[in-house]
Amino acid sequence: MKNWKKILLSLLAFTCLQAVDAQKKAEPMEWQSTEVVVDGLTGEYPELSRYMSDIKMLYYIGNDSENLYVVLKTYDETMMRKIMLSGLELGLDSTAKKRMKSVLTFPVGRAMLQRSPDERKDFDRYENEEIRANEKRPSLEKRRLPEPDAMLLTGFNDIEEGEYPLKIAGIEVKSKGRQGEEFVYEAKIPLKTFFKPLLTAEDKGKVMSITFRLPPFERPEGIPAQGPSQRGGSMGGGPGSGRGQGRMQEGQRPDFGMMASEIIIKRQFILQYNDK
Repeated sequence: MKNWKKILLSLLAFTCLQAVDAQKKAEPMEWQSTEVVVDGLTGEYPELSRYMSDIKMLYYIGNDSENLYVVLKTYDETMMRKIMLSGLELGLDSTAKKRMKSVLTFPVGRAMLQRSPDERKDFDRYENEEIRANEKRPSLEKRRLPEPDAMLLTGFNDIEEGEYPLKIAGIEVKSKGRQGEEFVYEAKIPLKTFFKPLLTAEDKGKVMSITFRLPPFERPEGIPAQGPSQRGGSMGGGPGSGRGQGRMQEGQRPDFGMMASEIIIKRQFILQYNDK
């Protein structure tokens, strides 16, 4: 009996140490006090000041008592194309274990491929260096990135795995962007779909995990391969550098090596709570 007690005490101590270690490594979420309309705009949120250098994205992770909010923004051309062509998976785990238990995939990686030949011609026109040297850039409307109209959900509570419109069971997601300008990703995810219906004061300080996965882009038949340009300057910006962060310089081409690679980022975040 004494041995069993020792084993249980050791396991309890190990679990406590793991929880303390997770809190040290985790980033605090921000309490979202403003009502949110999911429209691909960022006006309801504080300034996006955190930066993931692996995917050249500014980000905001927040929560209120009922929802998780994820906002991403990039000015990087390669990231825009990678996300639109191969998709973005957001993996949620209500613990600190960094598993992808509930996965929201948006875009689903086909938006670019659904364009008509004429639309693709307009979208890719600026990638041709000869055209770029002799013509003005396409209009803002032509450079507007397509807005995907579907998401994939896997592993959420009381939601069957499958493809859904951009608003279902309280889950909402939206993107907006223009080629050569910026891309914004916004998601509102009810905590009840992967954790619990309503936070209490006891949940303050709890650590949960979010995984960002960008699958490798596999070039479909009919889309020619392009090599990276040797022209142009370096990628701009470090953390906190604002709008210039990750922006592609004039004359640069997308990094097709990065587009063809898989990128996985696992982060831990600390829930906030405010009963006022």
